[in-house]
Amino acid sequence: MRVVVAVLMTVFLSFGTVFSLFAADGDGQRGKGPMNGEMLKKFDKDGDGKLSDEEKTAAKAAWDKQMLEKFDKDKDGKLSDEEKEAAKNARKDEMKKKMLEKFDKDKDGKLSDEEKAEMKKFMEQHKAKGKG
Repeated sequence: MRVVVAVLMTVFLSFGTVFSLFAADGDGQRGKGPMNGEMLKKFDKDGDGKLSDEEKTAAKAAWDKQMLEKFDKDKDGKLSDEEKEAAKNARKDEMKKKMLEKFDKDKDGKLSDEEKAEMKKFMEQHKAKGKG
């Protein structure tokens, strides 16, 4: 299982975040990081399918606030190295969960060689489209 997690992390960290892979905006374009999917719907005030500089600023402020609320355990208004590590680990766990949901066809909680090959193919296609 540790090998599967390591493979997943290596693949996804090299191509982008999990958020950019699984959230598409209205015209099928995938966002990057916190600027995608739900965030796009929430902050795309002019409805043009992308975030203007002002909309990005508002989305980033909301993202930062969300991260602080979730991971700023000592409530000092910033993330310490330890808190950043906790946030990173939470993202890795979410990434693993999403990868298993998407590619673990036999639902055994791990990726077989065939499932890994399918994931790799998906990632290569994703990267080739300039979305990773």
